[in-house]
Amino acid sequence: MHIKLLVLFFLMQISAMATTPKELWQNTVKKELTVEKTQAETNQTALQYDQVKSAFFPTLDLKAKHARFDPYSGSSTTTNTQTTTWLNLQQTIFKGTSEYYGLKEYSFKADAAEYLLSNSELKFYEKILDHVYKLLTIRSDLKNTDKQVKLLDQRVQELKRRLKIGRSRRSEVLQASSQSASLNATLIDLQTQAKGAEYELKELLQLTEIPQNLNIDLINEKIPELGYFLANTNKHPQVMSLQKSIEASDYAVGAYRGGHFPTVTFDSNYYLNREGSQKDSEWDFSVNLTLPIYSGGETSSKVEESVQKKTAIIIEQKIDERDRSVNITNLYGQIMSNPNREKSLAEALKLSEENYQENIKESQLGVISNLDLMGALQTFIEAQKAWDKFLLEKTYKINLLYLAIGEVR
Repeated sequence: MHIKLLVLFFLMQISAMATTPKELWQNTVKKELTVEKTQAETNQTALQYDQVKSAFFPTLDLKAKHARFDPYSGSSTTTNTQTTTWLNLQQTIFKGTSEYYGLKEYSFKADAAEYLLSNSELKFYEKILDHVYKLLTIRSDLKNTDKQVKLLDQRVQELKRRLKIGRSRRSEVLQASSQSASLNATLIDLQTQAKGAEYELKELLQLTEIPQNLNIDLINEKIPELGYFLANTNKHPQVMSLQKSIEASDYAVGAYRGGHFPTVTFDSNYYLNREGSQKDSEWDFSVNLTLPIYSGGETSSKVEESVQKKTAIIIEQKIDERDRSVNITNLYGQIMSNPNREKSLAEALKLSEENYQENIKESQLGVISNLDLMGALQTFIEAQKAWDKFLLEKTYKINLLYLAIGEVR
């Protein structure tokens, strides 16, 4: 019991130390319910594969029979009961290639299930990424709004001091105080949003707390050409799972077509106890041939059904390929248009901060009005918000771009 508690505490400590989406994902992915469900389905497919493999091996059974019958006239026996105990061995020799194709079918199904498991893990990572991006965006706005409120409060105090010595007007104090109160309301709203986003992330990860130093690592490396991403879409588990499913459906068609062919089985018995006219015969064996003649169209229907399933999977693969290509192209275009935007936003932030500092000096000299200073502060804070949001959004989209080819950055 104590060991289990220590292990649980250790895992909680590891989760608490995680500060990036990737670390959070690595520490929690195995206990995510959707992943656990997919893992159970993967195990089920693997067991089905084992069941199909067992058809290649003989079956050995111990059988017993006790019969009672009405003795007929002239019967050499004086008893109307008969007990038989024997070992029965059966082996399928030929089943119209159904067993071979069935084995290949479930082999590919097992592979497809493994890729689906990996895909469910990637989907969970994408969920974490979405929630972390949402939370960090709110926290960024919260930080900048809090900064603006503090600067405004400082301005209000300064204006009140200047009002006492006749260097400011009461309307300026009221104007700054009104803006500060409005921003405080925005601040409270952002705090509520942040708590909601933290709760959603905690529930998703099944954690008690979300680290305050949570962040998305900025990706500063050079992004490969668009062709690299389009050429590597086949590495994504979803794509590979669909391909394996198509290959499995090919063999499923062959397995059902085998139902049109004859079946040959070997059957042998070794009698441990036998009564009646054959009591001195200890064993027998037979080779049985079964030739299907008519089954109401069941076999043909199953073949056609498997063909239609294959067609549906091929269409699903084409849809996935189209959507993935469009998504990658759009993300790449947005990311690669960023250099010019990044330069403009950086320049805007630099100039707006310089302008705000200059306005502070000019306000102290009485050259400009309080309204001008408030406008400069607003411009500076908005530029800071835009810059912080740009950095988060850029990293978020780069992560999504790599995720589209199955890579976790």
